[in-house]
Amino acid sequence: MWSHGYKGGKDATSSAPQGYVGIFATQGYDLYRFDREWIRDWPGDATQLAEAVRQAKAMGYRRVILAGQSAGGWVSLAATMRGAPVDGVISISAAHHGEVKDMRDVSIARSEWQQIVKGIKPGPRIAMVNFTGDSYDVGGRMDDASAAFAASGVQAVIISDPAGFKGHGAGYDNAFARKFGPCIAQFIETGAKQPPCN
Repeated sequence: MWSHGYKGGKDATSSAPQGYVGIFATQGYDLYRFDREWIRDWPGDATQLAEAVRQAKAMGYRRVILAGQSAGGWVSLAATMRGAPVDGVISISAAHHGEVKDMRDVSIARSEWQQIVKGIKPGPRIAMVNFTGDSYDVGGRMDDASAAFAASGVQAVIISDPAGFKGHGAGYDNAFARKFGPCIAQFIETGAKQPPCN
């Protein structure tokens, strides 16, 4: 289930998934989108996505992977925290508080992030990516996730500031999909950590 990013006042429901998603399609996964033209209720969106995963499992899907960019990465993690029975989550440049320059209090975004990563229970494998120069990043989030997952036992691959990729939308770069897509997919499917993801 792909969840797109969001920018105030713009409809992002026609945006394409990032390139690495195609790896899962070639492995036989069906692709669904979790479209939200406007986001007014973050907890409600996460709850709705968690329910969509439950419905997919009830329909007979053996494995369900959540993947998303920016707001989509955030809502994928939040749905997992709310108990969505997922097998894996790929969160790229997760954000939902807007750009740092527009925040009145960056500690709110950091605190809410910490609550999410601490609230995820072992079970699904998590792949998380953050890029240098991300104008939505309040800093320290990958360290927060590493510490939270080490404490809880969540299996995770955390790719922080990979060389050659910069900015909030770097996950859309086809070079990112070529370089990191195979090892992300391998980890989500088998738990094996291979270069350059390890």
